[in-house]
Amino acid sequence: MKTTGQFINDTLQHSFLILWKEDKKKWEVGCALLKINLQADTYAEAIQSLAKAILDYKLSHEFSEVIENDKEDYLKSSK
Repeated sequence: MKTTGQFINDTLQHSFLILWKEDKKKWEVGCALLKINLQADTYAEAIQSLAKAILDYKLSHEFSEVIENDKEDYLKSSK
């Protein structure tokens, strides 16, 4: 059984986060699974850079395997 911390890490790795960093006065854009880590001056730029990064990302076999394994784990745990 996964701990709460492991569950949060697993969930966040599939998330796209757009956070305002007050100290840098920038928007930070990230996705752990796709290894996206960007900065933008405006929220619109953050969304645009995220969309471009997703479209430019070359999906590898390992990426697909991670998604399929997580799907199987999710289906098993929800029964």
